[in-house]
Amino acid sequence: MTPEYTVSQSATTPTSLSKPRLLRGALSMLLGLSALFVLLGLSNSLLFGSSAKAILAQDLNAEARLADVRELLGVIDVPIANMHEVINQVFLDGAVTLQRDQMREYYLSFTLGYQELLTLLEGQTEQSSLQIVAYIEDLDASVHQMMREAESVYSYLQAQQLELAVERLT
Repeated sequence: MTPEYTVSQSATTPTSLSKPRLLRGALSMLLGLSALFVLLGLSNSLLFGSSAKAILAQDLNAEARLADVRELLGVIDVPIANMHEVINQVFLDGAVTLQRDQMREYYLSFTLGYQELLTLLEGQTEQSSLQIVAYIEDLDASVHQMMREAESVYSYLQAQQLELAVERLT
């Protein structure tokens, strides 16, 4: 006769064996999912951080460019004011050649600032940049017209035709 081994039924039933395994499996799955969520959170945080840094860098570049534009607008405003002063000064001192040369220097200064502004704003598509370009292009056309008129005034003054110079100025 062979010895019989008896095993209690409660130890070998599928439900008693699977409860701890199911519990461990579920716990492992929950730990895995929580680790995945942590990794996703970290990666999103890194992605957001780098995106925020890129946006901040763009904003800083735009702010620096805007500061440069403001500075250059101030730079080109000075020669324009000086050009007006020189035109008026020629009637006071009669130094046509001197005032004409100064006027041309101021015009050259304006033109250099104008070109620098256009270079700075080249390729910019923001509405504010486009408005500034339109403004300085209009300003350039006005300064060209003023320069042509001033050259006419200087020519009349050099030819001793004061009445025509005054008429041209008004």
